[in-house]
Amino acid sequence: MRAIAGLLLLAALSGFVGAVSALAGEFIYVADQDGRILILDPLSNKVAAKIDVARGPVGLAVAAEQGRVYATHPDIGAITVLDAEHLRVIATLQIGGAPFGIAVARDGASLLVGDWNSGAVSRVDVRTGAISAVARVGRSPAAVVIDKAGHRLYVADREGGMVFVLDAATLREIAVAPVGKAPFAMALAPDDGRLYVGNVQDGSLMVIDALALKPLATIPVGSMPYGVAATPDGRRILVANQQAGVLSIIDAERLETIGLVKIGRYPEGIAIAGDGRTAYVANWFSGDVSVVETASGAEIARIKTGGAPRSLLVVRSGSR
Repeated sequence: MRAIAGLLLLAALSGFVGAVSALAGEFIYVADQDGRILILDPLSNKVAAKIDVARGPVGLAVAAEQGRVYATHPDIGAITVLDAEHLRVIATLQIGGAPFGIAVARDGASLLVGDWNSGAVSRVDVRTGAISAVARVGRSPAAVVIDKAGHRLYVADREGGMVFVLDAATLREIAVAPVGKAPFAMALAPDDGRLYVGNVQDGSLMVIDALALKPLATIPVGSMPYGVAATPDGRRILVANQQAGVLSIIDAERLETIGLVKIGRYPEGIAIAGDGRTAYVANWFSGDVSVVETASGAEIARIKTGGAPRSLLVVRSGSR
């Protein structure tokens, strides 16, 4: 009840739109480049609340057990720490550099953060912002993805055309795998067996055996694939093609495109809600979020957010 009360209070103070669904069980967090974190209610498909943060948030990550959400700010070298229960900013970690991709370590006590400008991944203390370890990972680390066990960290080096695999506990390099041109977005299959990599400059999705790091397929998608996600059942892969303004829906068994969905302008981040039947896509340049049925490939709603929404994160009831 405290979480619901906090949501209602914040919504009232920050421009509430629509009714908050108290029993929704999960919400969609949206990083808006204008300096806000928006919270969408997936039952009503409306903006439920807005939290003002520093300018230019990009990467999002959640520590479920601790009830914390983290947002990176590459322009100012900072990470915002949000209390997901009371919906407020509780700290700003000034770590320097250009923090971009972010993941939460297995114990929840540290963050694994890619620095876009320095070609490094750092381990950052969630309380103090102190950096305890640094690993070199090419030139411009974009997506940072950790497996469910918290053992392996995958890092896409956009400028180097490589994926680095690190031991998440020590940041020791395990392997490096060449991929396509300008890898940016990545996602792991639900069983962590496959890694999906969106290559921006050659318009492809590369499918890789996540353990052996062997390529399994390269699938042509649209122009500038900047967002990748997999449904919880592992049957569909979604790719947001930024320049094309379309969402590719790929059959994960046949490894072929089965649908193309016209969405907003410059789509990037993707979040898949609930049981995987609904996907949310942040349309950076049109200031809205597309709601897409993953089975039918239909855009069923367009949520106007204003600003410049860039990345998305599902925060479930156990995280609030």
